[in-house]
Amino acid sequence: MPSTRLFSCSRAWPWVLAVALFGFLAARPAAAADVCFYEHANFAGWQVCAPAGAVVSRLAPDDNDQFSSVRVPPGLAVTFCEHINFGGRCQTVTSDSAFLGNWWNDRISSFRITGGRVFRRFSDDGDGGIESYVPANGKVCFFEHANYQGRFFCARRGTQQPSLVYNGWNDIISSIQVGPGASVEVCEHVGFGGRCRSFHSSRPFVGDRWNDVISSFAVQ
Repeated sequence: MPSTRLFSCSRAWPWVLAVALFGFLAARPAAAADVCFYEHANFAGWQVCAPAGAVVSRLAPDDNDQFSSVRVPPGLAVTFCEHINFGGRCQTVTSDSAFLGNWWNDRISSFRITGGRVFRRFSDDGDGGIESYVPANGKVCFFEHANYQGRFFCARRGTQQPSLVYNGWNDIISSIQVGPGASVEVCEHVGFGGRCRSFHSSRPFVGDRWNDVISSFAVQ
């Protein structure tokens, strides 16, 4: 069985400048729903795995330009690029690839994972259906625009994020998807300071009071 690199805080935090899934930074077993990159063709060698919503703008030095194959679970897509910060040539893959090809072999420096099961839901005011990402059990997903649009990241139950200042997400969240068995408390200041509010269900718009003011959160 290949060994798995899990982006633990001690290994990757100095190098991963924009990982959008905060709970993912802690070491954990690779899940069946993760996208996994492999060192060699045919899914051999060590692997680096990440869940839906992960945004990695700079791979750690030991992982940079090392991938030769990738497994992509149904419903997910991974976009990888040849340079850090999603620069240079990029390609999106939606299924397993036992060999990334001569051009992409050992050339990936950044990637982002999108997708998830899509369903039709209706806004509270009856304005019609909204296509949206559905978080897995125990997860909460945060979106930069209303109606679950734009960039997003997800966090697992038990994740506490005392500051969004240094990762590009401070004061820009506009909608929240709450998965089964989860809830989230959001606060207007870092360190869970200022006014806080709990959401126990999804919100296509967090409201004027909370739009673009969230600076910390805890998923419960």
